[in-house]
Amino acid sequence: MKNKKVMYGLLVVVVIVWGIIGYRVFMASGSQELPPVQAALPKREYVQLINHENDTVNLDLAYRDPFSVANGDFIAEAAGNAVGLKNPAPALLMPRTGVNWSTIQYMGYITNPDTKLKVVLISLNGKDLMLAEGQSLNGLRLIKYTGDSVKIEYQKESKYLKLN
Repeated sequence: MKNKKVMYGLLVVVVIVWGIIGYRVFMASGSQELPPVQAALPKREYVQLINHENDTVNLDLAYRDPFSVANGDFIAEAAGNAVGLKNPAPALLMPRTGVNWSTIQYMGYITNPDTKLKVVLISLNGKDLMLAEGQSLNGLRLIKYTGDSVKIEYQKESKYLKLN
């Protein structure tokens, strides 16, 4: 008897749940008209930008240089050119002579089994050099070792060289 009462109670709950689901589906599929879409609000005008050409404010650059090594260094320069004045012509730079990268070849690497240090073999103008990461020799510095290539710096220019 007790199980039948629980069964009938659960049956009532199931019928109510399915009734709610059926009601919602029926109401959603009805031929009701959608509410009218409201017109978009008119756009506000943009704020007028300030014209800085006629600005007379000069910058005060007498402050400590945050990148200087010594403490207490101050920049005592004036603001240079005032706003609105034309800059003088830039100084012409001498063209740099490029590095002849064909004389530098990455030949491979050797791994020390004890320390796991990788020593890179590089040929510079026919001379064989052995460098670890971060070392310099004959103006050539090994910046990074990446397995199949190395990044080197020579005469202030850096380049990746692939394994030959």
